[in-house]
Amino acid sequence: MDAVAFSAGAATVLAAWQLVPQVVKLRRVALPAGLSPTWALLGISTNVAWVAYRWSQGLWLGLPSPLIAAGLYIITLWLIAGSQPDLRWAGVAGVAWFCCIGGAGAIGGWVLVGTVLGLSSGLQAAPSIWAAYRSGRPIGIAPTLWLVGLAQALLWGYYGWANADVAMVLYGVTLSLAALLILGRYAYAHRAARTQAPTHPVGVRPATPRTSLRG
Repeated sequence: MDAVAFSAGAATVLAAWQLVPQVVKLRRVALPAGLSPTWALLGISTNVAWVAYRWSQGLWLGLPSPLIAAGLYIITLWLIAGSQPDLRWAGVAGVAWFCCIGGAGAIGGWVLVGTVLGLSSGLQAAPSIWAAYRSGRPIGIAPTLWLVGLAQALLWGYYGWANADVAMVLYGVTLSLAALLILGRYAYAHRAARTQAPTHPVGVRPATPRTSLRG
């Protein structure tokens, strides 16, 4: 197996399991701070469109990845919705994005759909970046999710470069930038939280100054 084929295979595996760390963390801490339901809904729409595109092109080995990812995005959305019950605007965004993909298909066929999907990572990640930077403590973020996303982006970017596929290169570049922005925000917030933590030992209350009662 050459490097190009390996990069495509490895990227497919990473894409299929990218959301697992996020689902696990949400189930463990049940705190979605720094996460966006719009991001999850855009992920569902995008991966359903990827399934249709790959089916139409006969890319059978590529079908498991978006199928599994769509299922994990649905679980993620369900976990986020537990603390954010108002999903009206997120739903509007998800449906609107799916209609845009359908419109691209009506105008330019599957070729244009593939191009739009290749450029979709920036739009899909935008709500997550916004939510992460708005949250004072984005503890809901699973950094492993974005580390896997960064690795996936580099692999797809290399695959696109090797095959002179501009859309895949742009997909790799935009997803890499999104992952770096999220990871940078998480690292900064985590470091700030450690800096502000109390320095006295756990369970030991700091001494308070005594006030003299003498006149």
